[in-house]
Amino acid sequence: MSMNRKLWFQVYIPVPLLILLDSWSKSLALHYSHGQEGPFGHFYLIFNHGAMLGLFSELPPTLRIVSLSTFGALIVGVYFLFQYLIPGTHMKLRVGLSILLGGILGNVWDRIRYGAIIDFLKFNVNTYVSPIFNIADVTQWVGYGVIVYFFAREGQSLWPEKNSRKSFMVNAPFQKRFSLFLAFISLILTGIFVVFCYTYLRVTLQELTAANNQIVQKFVRPFAILILALGFGFSLLIYILGGLFSHRIAGPIYAFERFLRETMKGQKSSFRVRQSDEFKHLEPLAIEISEKFSSLTESALLQTNAEDKTAFLSNPEDK
Repeated sequence: MSMNRKLWFQVYIPVPLLILLDSWSKSLALHYSHGQEGPFGHFYLIFNHGAMLGLFSELPPTLRIVSLSTFGALIVGVYFLFQYLIPGTHMKLRVGLSILLGGILGNVWDRIRYGAIIDFLKFNVNTYVSPIFNIADVTQWVGYGVIVYFFAREGQSLWPEKNSRKSFMVNAPFQKRFSLFLAFISLILTGIFVVFCYTYLRVTLQELTAANNQIVQKFVRPFAILILALGFGFSLLIYILGGLFSHRIAGPIYAFERFLRETMKGQKSSFRVRQSDEFKHLEPLAIEISEKFSSLTESALLQTNAEDKTAFLSNPEDK
């Protein structure tokens, strides 16, 4: 089943809806006093300057806001890449990714508006007291749950058991070279970007702070570490995605080669291209080759029978 406009709408619509729900809940939280009863229970309003559950809150404020917002933009790019690379429909997986993205962007939007994430909910279970969280955090965990459920129940549908191309590396030498090439280009571009940003930030801070090295180091050092980590992480992601995409190239060629070998041996064979594969023009070509080969085989058999009959008639003593 192919993805039509209606299905794509169902996939993407959770993202804006969940962002709006999260934004509305946080607007309510801003109007309630700390500990006051509200629609979602008691509100415990705090401004979380880190990521989920306060992660990265120790970074300098400017760097924290910029880096985590940029991370959100990276997540959006990865989301669309995965939506493109998922073969077939698989609505649970696609919608699960959308739910997860909606939760992430809800917190990213907070960071853009307020410079921090608004957290206001917590729960107590016996002696356990949860960290304070928000609707976007809950949404993210729901998204993770849907994705895990899909892989637990339907993950095999991504790679059917009776699949001659079950192996991820159909043509390992080509796929590894392809992925390494993309990762290498990514590292080069990352290096150029790091040098530009690091130099610009360092020189700018030196001018603004009258070369106060303590202030400069406070911002520049964690910035360099973060951007290098982000660059290497991005290159690793490019390598993985390169392997996934190269499978769409190597897979049809692998299947076409097998089809040709079986056809030349006189075995009945068929060739089908997956919906997500490249080289879709090979499928009608395979049908044409199969028909031509069948026609030649039939002609050869008729010619052989005719020659045998002629030889039999011309040698009556063999009767």
